[in-house]
Amino acid sequence: MRVVACLLLVSLCAACGRSDPAPTPSSTVPRVADPAGIDRIRTRLPADYEIAPLPTPPMPVTFWGIAPGWSAQPAVCATLPAVAPDAATRGWAASGPGGIVYALVAAGAAPTPEVRGECATWTLTGGRTTAAVTLGDGPPITGAATVAMTAVVTTSVENGTETHSHARTLVAYVDHLAVSVTVVTDPGSDATRLPEQQPAQLLDAAVRAIRGGTEATR
Repeated sequence: MRVVACLLLVSLCAACGRSDPAPTPSSTVPRVADPAGIDRIRTRLPADYEIAPLPTPPMPVTFWGIAPGWSAQPAVCATLPAVAPDAATRGWAASGPGGIVYALVAAGAAPTPEVRGECATWTLTGGRTTAAVTLGDGPPITGAATVAMTAVVTTSVENGTETHSHARTLVAYVDHLAVSVTVVTDPGSDATRLPEQQPAQLLDAAVRAIRGGTEATR
């Protein structure tokens, strides 16, 4: 018995001197957002839409048809439809019977709660064109803050008449980028419009493509 006890004690002491190796931490490399992914969602448009380059400067306020030298009231709201084009800026335009679609990605950050509160409704003026803008929540997208801007655009022409258009811009802020989809339509047109849910679907697809998802191109 004494021999067995001694052997057991030796075994226990040997075990005390050993320690299991620490588990190797799993290494994960975060995906880097790729603005070029915006090009991979074009096939989600109807087949009769024609793809074209973005107008310049590439930003939602341009897509709404507002002339350069524009101003916002309140002034702080000017940051919402404007971006600073840089190396990250990519996108395309597409025109068809349902209106004009603009897809854009550029550097940008989500508006602060203060800006959102002050800009629930605001106006934008450039040349003979004025837009009455409403700001609201955008569609839910995982991991992104979103906003929606609806602009009723009125332009005075030389003979005293007015032209009207309607613009809706959805923006998702992700990975220091502002990803947006804008649809501009003519309220008086008899053409069949895009399905109401399509701008939100395009925005969700754009965010996934920029984050590294797969979308076909054409």
